[in-house]
Amino acid sequence: MDMRIEDAIKIFKNVIPTNFLKEINQTIKVDDKKRLLELEPKVSSIIQAYMDRVQNRNMNPGEQVIWKHDVIKGVLKPELIQAWTITNLRAMIFQPRREEKLTKSLFDKQEYEIFEEAFLAVGLAVSDTVVMNQYRDTSSDRTGIFVGAGRGAFSGVTTSSGSSTSRTKGDLVFFFLSKEWIRFNRITDPHGVRRMVDALKKQGVDYILPPTESIQPQTRCKNCGKLLSIDDKFCSACGVTNDGIV
Repeated sequence: MDMRIEDAIKIFKNVIPTNFLKEINQTIKVDDKKRLLELEPKVSSIIQAYMDRVQNRNMNPGEQVIWKHDVIKGVLKPELIQAWTITNLRAMIFQPRREEKLTKSLFDKQEYEIFEEAFLAVGLAVSDTVVMNQYRDTSSDRTGIFVGAGRGAFSGVTTSSGSSTSRTKGDLVFFFLSKEWIRFNRITDPHGVRRMVDALKKQGVDYILPPTESIQPQTRCKNCGKLLSIDDKFCSACGVTNDGIV
């Protein structure tokens, strides 16, 4: 783990099982440094398992789409620019690879701008959500809808009208490690979506993470201190034999 265990549990406190978190806090309180070293590999394994699921480009077992919006360009030939998604685990932006023609005339040399495929995700349990740049809009266009399991559970947090009545729009911004990570621009009812995210955070992530007993245990190199898988025969940093000592 690249950070102190004290700092890690502040950031990932909503990811670590409650009973284990209590044990860590008690160990910190009595300043048992030896026990903290013993606990650190398990903490690191839990965090890594969570982050692997957050960064997985496919849907995880038990994960459901709650809210989504597709950024589309063009009318006659609509093209997906980005897909914005909020699930019960994370917020995601997916950008497919595409080519955009720069030249307008058929008689000019055809030039294209290439947009490479991109994927960005942040876990709801470890991020802070803020609404920015809100304004009132009278158009009938909606930016973002509740879908799937969230349609019934969160139907009360936003209006659902196709008329041209005035409604609030704004940016929903997700911060992780004090940095802006994801921004959904000009979405409908951003405060309602933020309340939904807050409700999802309270549900916890135990249903997404595997039991802690099934997480691959790690060891620490006795020479340089690097965290290794228990199956590693040698330390990838210094080359010393891994004898399984934590």
